[in-house]
Amino acid sequence: MELDLSILMLLGLAGFAAGFVDSIAGGGGLISIPALLATGMPPTMALATNKLQSSFGAFTATLFFWRKGLIKLSTMKLPIFCTFIGSALGTLLVQRVDSGFLSQLLPFLLMHLPSTFYSLLESPMTIVNDVYHTRLLLY
Repeated sequence: MELDLSILMLLGLAGFAAGFVDSIAGGGGLISIPALLATGMPPTMALATNKLQSSFGAFTATLFFWRKGLIKLSTMKLPIFCTFIGSALGTLLVQRVDSGFLSQLLPFLLMHLPSTFYSLLESPMTIVNDVYHTRLLLY
């Protein structure tokens, strides 16, 4: 898959915007996945590229908060384990789903899942003794 320089520049801009949104509130995939799909990239490749990009952002943010003493990794063992299991199962599922069906399903999910999660969760983070705790329901 060969991309024109102008498309690469637009993808870079979309990636920057997605990273910025992720750093503030999360949800940068709502920007990067449609941008990647618009280039004609297969859905599995777009999802994998987005996940790799967001993993670097999540790691950097976690490292920052850990160094500032705002999170305790010892309390995050179960959520981290659940995240790895969910990621592995999601990867296996996406590889088994027909690419055409996935192309039709992704826009629907990108439009409706954020509002569903927002309505289920009043506040995804709680603060106890100046330490942020993520609700387990998110995982």
